[in-house]
Amino acid sequence: FKADGYTAAELDAWSYDWAQSNATTAQQLATEIRNVLARTGASKVDLVVHSMGALSSRHYLKNLGGTSYVDDFVSTAGVNHGTSTASWCAWLYTSCAEMNTGSSFLTALNSGDETPGGVSYASYWSNCDDALTPDTTAILSGATNVEVGCVSHTDMNNDHGVYEQVRDFIG
Repeated sequence: FKADGYTAAELDAWSYDWAQSNATTAQQLATEIRNVLARTGASKVDLVVHSMGALSSRHYLKNLGGTSYVDDFVSTAGVNHGTSTASWCAWLYTSCAEMNTGSSFLTALNSGDETPGGVSYASYWSNCDDALTPDTTAILSGATNVEVGCVSHTDMNNDHGVYEQVRDFIG
């Protein structure tokens, strides 16, 4: 984004404790977004997330009033409908149990409108992402859903072609 003219003041990278509940992370995200808006004077943000970050972000949008503060939502390799690969850690971490296909967290998150409010939604996914089983878990009803070809789960963050599509979507 910086190479395309975005300034450091326009960008915010945020991390969280991936083991905690996605609902807890969503509350922390709400605080981070309020801080960004206060710091920048902007009225809305564009939210670009990866993998499990889609769950906490969508919880924020759907249940914590986030649609008032987000213009564009972009999920890359998002586990929007869960993944069977989460079963390896579901017994140990709340976040994994919530990410497991068929969890009560996912059932609630995906009930009704999957893309609420006036936010523009996009989901970019790969047909060979071993972390998303099935690959189509990333598809959101009401979103612009884009299969990007064979890009690994981690490389979704580094693939220039994916980046260009994300940049153009939020542009």
